[in-house]
Amino acid sequence: MRRGPRKTQGAALRQEAFVQVPGGRVWCRIFGRDQGVPLLVIHGGPGLTHDYLEPLNQPGNERPVVFYDQLGAGKSDRPTDVELWRLQRFVEEVGTVRSEFCSGEFHLLGHSWGSMVAIEYALTNPWGLVSLILSSPCLSIERYVADSIRLRDALPPETARVLQHYDRSELKKAHPDYIRALSVYNQFHGCRLDEVPEPIQRSADGRNTRVTETMWGPPSLTPTGSLKNYDSTERLAQIDIPVLLTCGRYDPATPETTAWYASLFSRGELLVLEESSHMAHLKQTEDYLSAVRKFLAQSEAQSRRA
Repeated sequence: MRRGPRKTQGAALRQEAFVQVPGGRVWCRIFGRDQGVPLLVIHGGPGLTHDYLEPLNQPGNERPVVFYDQLGAGKSDRPTDVELWRLQRFVEEVGTVRSEFCSGEFHLLGHSWGSMVAIEYALTNPWGLVSLILSSPCLSIERYVADSIRLRDALPPETARVLQHYDRSELKKAHPDYIRALSVYNQFHGCRLDEVPEPIQRSADGRNTRVTETMWGPPSLTPTGSLKNYDSTERLAQIDIPVLLTCGRYDPATPETTAWYASLFSRGELLVLEESSHMAHLKQTEDYLSAVRKFLAQSEAQSRRA
């Protein structure tokens, strides 16, 4: 591993490092101050990068915030062995990154696909995990697909017709009509901003489509890859720490399904951001960060009392 210069206690952190994980090296970046309980952030995808989650570095004025690009994408190594693109390997990756930067207590945040990784890691019962934040979570593919189809069918009729047609076709990967219709869906339910934010564009530029297609499949609302049957809902009650679940009102991770997930945890809380979809941290940044800060502080207070 390559580290930046050592910081004194309480000093500002802005360093980069490579960490050896199963299959290669992952690139990590640490923001914030060298004090407080760290927040480790797991980005979505699979096959994307951390860039689109960069607003989450703002709690760094009170704690270290650790980002990393999952193996295969962004600045991390890009091995070609498709056997590496397994959920369990990504879970092991979290443990290795955590051991480098969060040796004591820590918080864990996963967005979208990152929520699957975060859940699977939390289910290993790691020592020191104070709280868990699941943003726009996908914890049951069956529920996620059912919700996405319902949202699809409520789109303008021509867009819905194209998506319905090509979701049943092997041509969807390359057909321009399908890609255009999917773009309309994403304007409603992906990121409700007039222009694509620059951090999202950087994540898209750093994407590894081979990882995405192996695990999810070609661009589609209905996955065909190795995650197509994923479901962790029957195991959520095993997690006995504070859990905050967030989603947007127009999110494919719908408020109804996210509320159901929250009810399955012994200490689950729900936050719905009323103007947002899947990228609430970009649409309602201050509301989202305020809720995250409050939840982290409350979780630490509960941990101290316990």
